[in-house]
Amino acid sequence: MLTCATGTRFRGNLNRRTVPTVGGALLFGRDIDRDRLFPTRFRVTLFTARVGTPSLDPKDQTILDALTDHGALTSEIAKKIELSTRATRTRLARLVERGLVRELGAGPRDPGRRYFRAT
Repeated sequence: MLTCATGTRFRGNLNRRTVPTVGGALLFGRDIDRDRLFPTRFRVTLFTARVGTPSLDPKDQTILDALTDHGALTSEIAKKIELSTRATRTRLARLVERGLVRELGAGPRDPGRRYFRAT
């Protein structure tokens, strides 16, 4: 004997052709409470915690010191902090994300993009 999700009992052989299903629940001609069987809503609780402002490492502080009122190119900053331009761009991107540096250029691949200290 088999009892389906609706509480109906069934005797006999079961196969996919003879037993109608909805979402895997067996149906035997009775209406089912789909909200109970297949909930479509769920609740999520998110907890947030305040975190202190992250400190700057010496290279990032040197980058901020290298930025003038007229801005600076990536290559100019890279020479001052003695890193490659790629590593400098990565550090500048993080500083832009944190809101410490602004960038001004025609696009993301603009070689003349200048970086300014955020006020």
